[in-house]
Amino acid sequence: MADRAPSLRFLLKQQTAETHQKTDDALSLLELGTPQGLAGFLRTHARALGVIEPFLQADGRYPAPPRLGLLREDLAALGASMPGASLAALPPDTHPLGVAYVIAGSALGTEVLRRRWLDEGTEETRVAYRFLSDDRMKGYWGRVLTALGEAQPSEDEVEKIVEGAEAAFGIYQQAIEEAVG
Repeated sequence: MADRAPSLRFLLKQQTAETHQKTDDALSLLELGTPQGLAGFLRTHARALGVIEPFLQADGRYPAPPRLGLLREDLAALGASMPGASLAALPPDTHPLGVAYVIAGSALGTEVLRRRWLDEGTEETRVAYRFLSDDRMKGYWGRVLTALGEAQPSEDEVEKIVEGAEAAFGIYQQAIEEAVG
């Protein structure tokens, strides 16, 4: 019996584990139950998605549901402003499937954070519910999983997809640093 090659999803998970954990750890430090902590979380996503959503939309293969409007409304509900564009664009040769994997997967993490927000939140923070309650990313995650399962990438392309995921995590890390100082 021949050994089966690891799936692209497994390779992405394995090869981005350290960067993924670093990003998750930084996001989990934000106190979603306070207006300031929730605003920092929302600003982080606004900065990151301000780079990632247009990139995926322009590429066209894995466009994500637009969520910047939800972030704008939630920040306004908290009395906070939408951050301006401050992060560099992803390089044009960034592989979009790696980027899509990161933001689709982040929706799963956001679900965990949403439960924490509901448990810890107050009336002050519950006015900013749109982004955390948006369930369109569940369907997007399913589409990305299908794309990962159907992909037949060469070794070079696998490397580019992993690099795309790392680039997306890098965007999030920069956004966290800017949002929370």
